[in-house]
Amino acid sequence: IQDDNKIDFATFDAIGNTTNGTRKDWLFAKSMNNQYPLQFIVNELCFESHCVLSESVNGDTGVPQLRLIALDSGSGDTWTKPACRDGEPMVFVHGFQSTKSYWVPYFKKLHNKYKIIAMDLPGHGNSSRPKNQKYSLQALSASLERFIEEKKIDNFHLIGTSMGGGIATVYAHNNPDRVKSLILINPLGIDQEKKSDLQVLMEKGKNLLFPRNLEEFDEMAIFLTGKPLALSAYFKKYALTQMIKNYFFFKRAFKEMITTSKTLDDILPKIKTKTLILIGKKDKIIHPSSYEYFIRLMPNAQAVRFKNGAHAFIGKHFNKAIVSIDEFLKEN
Repeated sequence: IQDDNKIDFATFDAIGNTTNGTRKDWLFAKSMNNQYPLQFIVNELCFESHCVLSESVNGDTGVPQLRLIALDSGSGDTWTKPACRDGEPMVFVHGFQSTKSYWVPYFKKLHNKYKIIAMDLPGHGNSSRPKNQKYSLQALSASLERFIEEKKIDNFHLIGTSMGGGIATVYAHNNPDRVKSLILINPLGIDQEKKSDLQVLMEKGKNLLFPRNLEEFDEMAIFLTGKPLALSAYFKKYALTQMIKNYFFFKRAFKEMITTSKTLDDILPKIKTKTLILIGKKDKIIHPSSYEYFIRLMPNAQAVRFKNGAHAFIGKHFNKAIVSIDEFLKEN
């Protein structure tokens, strides 16, 4: 995808040998310098060769346009598996400072049954950052709404995590006829009566969402997942470099999100969509007690609680989440 004759990112076919034989995928790579000779950093390995990138542009003439980049597994001829092409759409909404890549482990488990659609939210990943873009849950939900409208996605399952869970909740409230079922993983959106570990640290002047060195990066990973991440030093350094590069933007977006987002208490009782809420009882980012409000206030919500689950599910908690999601979707 090119912008002003500069290459932002590119995809490359890749063939590799696995235990199950030869497998074809594609690599998603970001340009390092926009100059020749081109050099790319590979930052995404697609789960299937049949997945494609799609682009959505929203905006009026004279107004900075919002460009949204998404992975789409339901683009007609690009799919060879009928189950994928004809399956019900499933739209994924990632959390703060994350990207569509967060969902790749979920894609691997679900793409044989559903059309997978996952966008980078405004300001995140490879989507653009228009100067007039707002970052409240309500504003980001409006961007999601325009994207879904443009792509003509109907009667779909909607899944969101953390900030993405709050965005998905707002969308489901505003578009009850389009959402077939709603899945929320540790969703943001309720004022917390009890302070999370992150809030306690923030009051002391330390915010682990914005690490400044590798030590703080490791602390952030433990806060998010409950255990150290098995990442190479090279990848940690690269990820940290990207976070530092975007430090001031995300700092501002975070402040705007927590100060301008309307709490969801008023809309939750009005959402009749069947909803599954996955709760990590050891969440340190958002206090788990806030998730219980979703259960109490939403008339058709059911919960699965993970006794030792953190804010982001990995390992056995991820496997349990997939089983819970699969069972819920079969019922709906």
